[in-house]
Amino acid sequence: MTDIKIHRPQIQSARAKVSNSTSNPVDTRKYIPKEVSDFAASMESQFSELMLKEMQKTSQSSTSNSAEEFYNGMLLQERAKSMTEQSNRGLKDLILDEVYPQYKRTAANFEIYENQKQQFNKQKVQMHEGPTQPSVTKHESANTGVIYE
Repeated sequence: MTDIKIHRPQIQSARAKVSNSTSNPVDTRKYIPKEVSDFAASMESQFSELMLKEMQKTSQSSTSNSAEEFYNGMLLQERAKSMTEQSNRGLKDLILDEVYPQYKRTAANFEIYENQKQQFNKQKVQMHEGPTQPSVTKHESANTGVIYE
């Protein structure tokens, strides 16, 4: 009896990827666009800020003037930013998994994204400030012969 072999490279390559990924995990974070990563970090920062505001409500009475409220608001924002930079809560990773899932984090997808970004930046219309005073044109009326500016 003869052996029948079916050539299926997509199955073989998928099996090879699975066996390689278990022994040597690939860091896919390098294939996440900077804009997406910054978005996830800002979402985590906003959540931390909301959490700090709710915690502050339980411990302090209302502030007396608007300057103090403004200062406390800015202080809260900076605390939230530093919390997200220093801690490793994993909220950013959870957000990234929802916004930019693992299957999209490949070298090919990242290269396509970078090429499209460069093409978009080349085609971007540059807006320039126009003249400060409108240009004056003189028109002569056909009926009256009067020159209008």
